[in-house]
Amino acid sequence: MKEEVKKYKPIQLMGNGKTYILDFDRDAVLWAEETLDFSIDDLKAKKPLSSTSKLFYISFHRRYPDEFTKEETDKIFFEEIPSDKRQDIIASLIGLYVQTYNTLFDANEDEAKNSPWSVKM
Repeated sequence: MKEEVKKYKPIQLMGNGKTYILDFDRDAVLWAEETLDFSIDDLKAKKPLSSTSKLFYISFHRRYPDEFTKEETDKIFFEEIPSDKRQDIIASLIGLYVQTYNTLFDANEDEAKNSPWSVKM
């Protein structure tokens, strides 16, 4: 029996009189890895605080690349968002990030049928 996987929805964050949608796509994940040297594994062991800060910044950068600097998103997260909401936000962002990463490996029947490549192992 296949295990149910939680489907994460983008986060809506309201501030400055606007609603911001925080999420990721493959391009955002690639940008984070190449530009910020970000790894989701850093959240657990190596650099949890700086990685939390980066993850929040990456979620803004996806849709609002020229609107906020890293320093501005740090201020929003650490000074302006209520502390009791931060953990929920990060848990959702981690889920969204991993969910996006996993789309690289999701089975797509049409893609497999139409591919000019085959693999034998």
